[in-house]
Amino acid sequence: QHYGWAWADGACSLALGSLVAAAALPLVTSTARVLLQATPPEIEANMDRLLPQLHRVPGVASADRLHIWRLSSAAVVGTVHVQARAGSDEGQVLAETTAVLRKAGVTDTCVQIELHSGRGVARVA
Repeated sequence: QHYGWAWADGACSLALGSLVAAAALPLVTSTARVLLQATPPEIEANMDRLLPQLHRVPGVASADRLHIWRLSSAAVVGTVHVQARAGSDEGQVLAETTAVLRKAGVTDTCVQIELHSGRGVARVA
């Protein structure tokens, strides 16, 4: 005898399944962003201001190929290609470029510095 409650099994299964799916969606979304090497949302909002900040670093002739992605829940990686003006201090350019990236939320940086002679690239630092 079911006493007219046969529909309750299906309804409870549907409700529990919906709860599990709703709880798993944020985890699946964040995992997909990590695997796709997407820019973290908190940094993506400031990406349009980040390159101009890098161009204002003393000794930087140009900065491009900026890529920032989340590697894990604690690590945000950033890479950038910088051309330094001839005669500029490479160590200072590296330190200030890294400081700009860290202020934006990047925990691990890789900065490629090329010395710019005005007629082309002199050498890669």
